[in-house]
Amino acid sequence: MFWRDPEGVYTWARVLAGDLISVAPVEKIEVFGSISRGMALGCSDIDMIVVVDTALAKEWLERCQFGFAEDELYTNRRRDRLVHAASVLETPWLGEGWDAALDIFLFPPDWRSRLVELQTAGNHSDPDFMLNIAHDATAFDPVLQTFPMVEQYRAQRIDA
Repeated sequence: MFWRDPEGVYTWARVLAGDLISVAPVEKIEVFGSISRGMALGCSDIDMIVVVDTALAKEWLERCQFGFAEDELYTNRRRDRLVHAASVLETPWLGEGWDAALDIFLFPPDWRSRLVELQTAGNHSDPDFMLNIAHDATAFDPVLQTFPMVEQYRAQRIDA
């Protein structure tokens, strides 16, 4: 699923977050990356954190097997994260059609206090990956059905 204009990215992020927040184990939804900074382009993906209880987050992390083998050419990390998220959340629809457009992470409620642990478990090539996520992440408001901080950043960019 690719967008032609930036508004499509924001619309689909809101729709997806609204759908996911209604799934029983989901406690909170956050976005990070260009979308959270109000800088998404028409070709941007949606970087999303789904906060679930610690046991489910651990199950997802174990299923993803972040310590990938040497031949990473045959491993699609984004697809693996998505497929395992759909399985752990018992939402088969999540894994359908989102391959190139959604990068999803299931984190425990206290993920911000566990950045070093998650960085190590994630085996990321960027040593500041989790720190950057924590800096960028902004929460979905289920009542307003939007990401208020994203809307504020976008408004500031338009006014500038």
